[in-house]
Amino acid sequence: MINGTAQESGVFQIASNTARRRIADLDATVDDDQFHKFVLQRTGDLFSIYFDDNPVAVFTEPGLPAGLLGLGAFNDRASFDDVCIQGHYSGEILLTASLPNVEAGLTDTVVIALKLSTELELGFAQMVVEFDSTVLKFIGVDSGADASGFSLITNADLPFEPIGSGVNDNVLVQLSGTSAISGQNQTVAILNFQAISMPDTATPLLFDKRPTHTSFSINSTDSVAYNSIEFENGSVKIKPKLGVLSGETRYLKIDSAAYGRPIAGATVTVHHYSGEASDTTDEVGRYHISQIVQGPIEIAINKTGEQRQAVTGVDAMYLLRHLAFLDMLTANQLLAGDVDQNGIVSGSDSLLLLRYLAFFSSSTGRCGEWFF
Repeated sequence: MINGTAQESGVFQIASNTARRRIADLDATVDDDQFHKFVLQRTGDLFSIYFDDNPVAVFTEPGLPAGLLGLGAFNDRASFDDVCIQGHYSGEILLTASLPNVEAGLTDTVVIALKLSTELELGFAQMVVEFDSTVLKFIGVDSGADASGFSLITNADLPFEPIGSGVNDNVLVQLSGTSAISGQNQTVAILNFQAISMPDTATPLLFDKRPTHTSFSINSTDSVAYNSIEFENGSVKIKPKLGVLSGETRYLKIDSAAYGRPIAGATVTVHHYSGEASDTTDEVGRYHISQIVQGPIEIAINKTGEQRQAVTGVDAMYLLRHLAFLDMLTANQLLAGDVDQNGIVSGSDSLLLLRYLAFFSSSTGRCGEWFF
């Protein structure tokens, strides 16, 4: 019993026709009118109690017989939610279904071997695997090497939600055939995912253990008892793969397929999954950036200064000849020539460029700004 004060909180045994007996004290109180997590575990004569995942009592009670588990309130009001009773099967485990713990790099294809271990001769197996689709993108399922001769059915559009922690999606794998699956570590199916993000901790792979969703049969009539099945969940740890980005920054020549002289002193910044990194181009326009997490990246190039060396009367001549239909500018040259940023190259652009070359400080549009 948990009350508003620690003195009134404790573990009690209640039996018919006998006085209530205090078994242990509880170092826990509830005085905030909020829900809390309460767990009672029994292993033989040993009892452990946890309150909000913190141990608050451990005691032994020899010879406590089987009985009923009750919830209630004494001299107070109480609300209960998500009540769950779990028992441990002490009989023989006839079948073990397992998912591995693996590591993969970001953007890698993650191969998950679904394995069964049993001395039975299975003719049917249906398993629902739960995962986090923000980390793992489901690709498909292939038959395992030990399930040859079995028909494989996959359903990734199930009408029910996953119930495990840290997951938001599920996929059903069904195997049926006239032969038998039997033996240890039998690979019955291969699940394929793509690693699309990199959380700080391993992302879980869980079996949906509900008997209506996951079940096994020896033949068309004999199902494997649910309490004789053991499930071993798995996980995927996504690790970064580091790469290098290098290249050059150069001017475009008149022919957009050719390149002109290098651009020194430009800052090249790469935005990648874990942050950003940058380098400044050397005298021949080269940059080299290491320790980049492989995957989608964005590259930004910036430069200030040296505008007068970059924009000259030659540029004005190119622009004027284009407007007189003597030459045609390439697509990249049209972008550079649109200094008023209105989407077209016209006489107003040539006027702004000529004013910039004449050292006017206003009405020059975006002349002199570096554009990569």
